Amino acid sequence: MTVPDPDPDSPAPDAPLPRSLPQPAPRLRLRSPGEILALVPYLLGFHPSESLVLVAVRGPRRRVVCTLRWDLPAVRSRRDRESAVCEIRSRLAQAEGDAAVLVLYTRRPPGRRRLPLVSLVAAVQAADVPLLDALCVHAGRWWSYLYPDPRCCPPAGTPLPAPTEPGGASGVAAAA
Repeated sequence: MTVPDPDPDSPAPDAPLPRSLPQPAPRLRLRSPGEILALVPYLLGFHPSESLVLVAVRGPRRRVVCTLRWDLPAVRSRRDRESAVCEIRSRLAQAEGDAAVLVLYTRRPPGRRRLPLVSLVAAVQAADVPLLDALCVHAGRWWSYLYPDPRCCPPAGTPLPAPTEPGGASGVAAAA
């Protein structure tokens, strides 16, 4: 009697089992703009400066589906803003995102009554890009373009979360 050769693709009967099963992707619940801002460097792989960042989300749980970054000097003129807005709409559709958070990282200090690059945020809104928020980050503080109420967004800005605070960078890194 002959025994058929074992299938070369099947493991040997005494082969060790894999050390661990694949783990599901970590889930983070972001509850504030500060927590979103703490996540952005991890999504990009570096800390942005003089940049426009779009974090696209999808579905009722607002899962991140895409993160994009542009150099700010490239979006200062009207033509450049229009090009950036077209790119934002295209990438949001490509990622099947249904909303987004727009973040401007700038060295230009916000004025007393006006944040820098308001025209860019207005152009994104006019293009029917559903923005959950639009944030400006400068010198360790952030402001919202969409929620100017001083009770939640003080005129002097809100400090970015310290890396060791809950919702800060170390909390984001630990959960990732």
